[in-house]
Amino acid sequence: MKKSLKQKAILMMLITGISLFNASPAFAGFKFTSTANQSSELKYIINPEEVKTDILEFENTEETGEITIELGAVDGTSGDNGVIAFKVLSQKQAHIGKWIQLEPSKIVLKPREKVQVKISIEPGKYATPGTYVGGLSMMNYKKNVSPTSNTSVKVSSRLVSKIFLTVPGEISNKYALKKFSYLNGEKNFDIGFTNQGNTLLRLKGNINVVNRITGKKTTIEFPETLIQKDESIEKKIISPIKDIIGFYEAKLNLSVDYYDGINDKYYPLGFVKNDINFNIIPWLLIIIILLITAVCIALYISKKRNDKKYLNECVKYQVKPGDTLTSIAKTYEMDWKKLAKINKILAPYSVTTNQEILVHIYQPKIKTNEKPA
Repeated sequence: MKKSLKQKAILMMLITGISLFNASPAFAGFKFTSTANQSSELKYIINPEEVKTDILEFENTEETGEITIELGAVDGTSGDNGVIAFKVLSQKQAHIGKWIQLEPSKIVLKPREKVQVKISIEPGKYATPGTYVGGLSMMNYKKNVSPTSNTSVKVSSRLVSKIFLTVPGEISNKYALKKFSYLNGEKNFDIGFTNQGNTLLRLKGNINVVNRITGKKTTIEFPETLIQKDESIEKKIISPIKDIIGFYEAKLNLSVDYYDGINDKYYPLGFVKNDINFNIIPWLLIIIILLITAVCIALYISKKRNDKKYLNECVKYQVKPGDTLTSIAKTYEMDWKKLAKINKILAPYSVTTNQEILVHIYQPKIKTNEKPA
């Protein structure tokens, strides 16, 4: 029985521990309805300095189990792949999370119980026209009690329902590409873009790269990106180019769409194009090669100098009958190979009587039978 309960608890956590984004009016174990919208969709049109209120009615749809919900409004932030990401309540809020208050901010629902929550919206006089996207954050805590063992299992999940807040006025769709460059050290493309208008913008496109020597073409996808009003972004796109060295031309091609919050659609706005040339040069490898080359040259010069000095210390020796290259080398404490090299004597390394060769003058070991006086 214990094993079965544990498996059920894990299954329940997997089912309820998922964040849902604006969809069905019923979430995991509860639902809510907006009085103003007559649904779970939270869409509001409000003028600057205007105060608007709404009533949200929450209902516990379960027959058993008490649900605790912590409520709050949060800003939406730009995300990739056309998805709005939501801040958490502890983060600093700039618009929807700042303008919307909920009372109470925490509710406890018994099975089948309904509770009303007042939502107050006040954007302030500095709110510029446009559509703002945020979310109603609902941190859901649920306690389930097993009727057979009285074992309680507490599960929680963060649920977010989108809020669209439109401030009427003249729409401004201004934007600018601030930067397009290649970071050689990081092997990334660096792209800076700013939304200077008051609508939500969506970027899509690619980067086409051509090797100016081989003509090889590479297409790099620019991930779909959303940019809120008055927001600037900087994206680093990883380059798939693996060449150690090369000379390239890169062309950035982006389409820009703006979001109409009332119709819940994106509309084409324009295109952004930019070209850059960049080179991939392995400077570190080049420096290492230059250093190794410099060391080799220095060693070569040093060897030449030592050889010259060695030859200057040599004197001529006339080969006597019975002399061999080995005996002469032994007499002058030289290596016979060294002696053959400085005199350019090749195999079979033989010398002839009266032949003049060079020998090193360092204290030759000459045997003598004379006794010192």
